[in-house]
Amino acid sequence: LDTIRPGYIRQLARKMYPGRKPSTWNRNVIIPARAVINCAADDDWCQHIRIKGFKADEVVKRHPSNGAAQLLMKNCDGVKRLYIAALHYQGLRPSDALSMRWENTSLDRRTFQIVVPKSSKLKTIVMDDNFFKELSNLVQERGKVFPWINRSGIYNWLKPLCEKLGVSFSARMARHKFASDFVAEGATAFDLVNIGSWTSERSVKPYVTLQGVIAQSGVLASESS
Repeated sequence: LDTIRPGYIRQLARKMYPGRKPSTWNRNVIIPARAVINCAADDDWCQHIRIKGFKADEVVKRHPSNGAAQLLMKNCDGVKRLYIAALHYQGLRPSDALSMRWENTSLDRRTFQIVVPKSSKLKTIVMDDNFFKELSNLVQERGKVFPWINRSGIYNWLKPLCEKLGVSFSARMARHKFASDFVAEGATAFDLVNIGSWTSERSVKPYVTLQGVIAQSGVLASESS
């Protein structure tokens, strides 16, 4: 550990993930290396060192194609249709949706509970009216609402369907749009934490697209005039 220098870690990132983006190097190498070395330094195994991260480009917060969610829902049924609805109407992450269980869903109260994977916190979420209608159309059972084990099972059918219909749609895009649309209507980060699967106001900020909010506000202003 005493022989490790910041430059070694940066070189290692490039060797481990050649041709990848700086954000990948930071996430998979720089940040874990910092954690390990700082922990070792706290126990006096080595000296603290400062490992500078790579300068990453700002992530473009894209929204889905106009009407993409509705078009996708028209071209699938059952749990696939419900999954699109969960992303579009509730702004869920794939992992949030996959953690849904029938026994934690209440049509009477119009709520469902999920364990937010990023924080391991149990959270109760109120159903959007449209999502409630979609969920009500399925026969309730016990166990998981969605059958897929991980995101790969989702991508296997969702990506080809998007290509077939010529639309851009993903969970991240839908989540950005969900947050941005609510902010455009006057909601705050605190409001989004209450209605969505976010667990802190800080975690909301990366999902709000300022340009989208401004554009939406302009549309609303022109309609009101």
